[in-house]
Amino acid sequence: MLPSKLKAQLFNSMSVKTMRYVTSVPTEEASGVVKRIYDMIADDFFINGSLTSHSKVPPLLAGIWTAGRETMLVSDRVDRTTKYAMCATLSRLNDCPYCGDMLVSLVHGSGEHRAASQIFAEMEGEISDPVLRERLMWVLALSNEGPDGIPPAPFKEEQMPEVIGAMMAMSHINRFSHVVMDG
Repeated sequence: MLPSKLKAQLFNSMSVKTMRYVTSVPTEEASGVVKRIYDMIADDFFINGSLTSHSKVPPLLAGIWTAGRETMLVSDRVDRTTKYAMCATLSRLNDCPYCGDMLVSLVHGSGEHRAASQIFAEMEGEISDPVLRERLMWVLALSNEGPDGIPPAPFKEEQMPEVIGAMMAMSHINRFSHVVMDG
């Protein structure tokens, strides 16, 4: 089994090979703001082409990383696994299999193997945890307003900034990755 650091390096090297239209600053050549952001990404998450594809414009990289980090990677009001699951479902809706697969793997990594498998199989409605199921069904409803409209958000008011922020940051990554990542 590969050590985590080696897995992250392998994932990053493979993800940047799928880039088109843009190139990222190679990790070993990063300096200044880009190096600081790369170091934060490596400490808090893992380096990957979806994020590094923004590196030729350092303020954009910093903004995207900060928005995602401060909403997705904190476990302040909503746990990270729930946000990973919600953003995996959102990534599928946004037609970004690269991000969706990555996020499903994070749901797996949190120990929620059955839920991760159900998200991957597009079976969110069969998730046994009623709170997670309701939240994922809400994400699905946001993209496909039915005759009854969008159901009320299954979150407390104080959770909404974190939820909306995570989904907005991931939606940007989805859309950008969809364009710049091939396959």
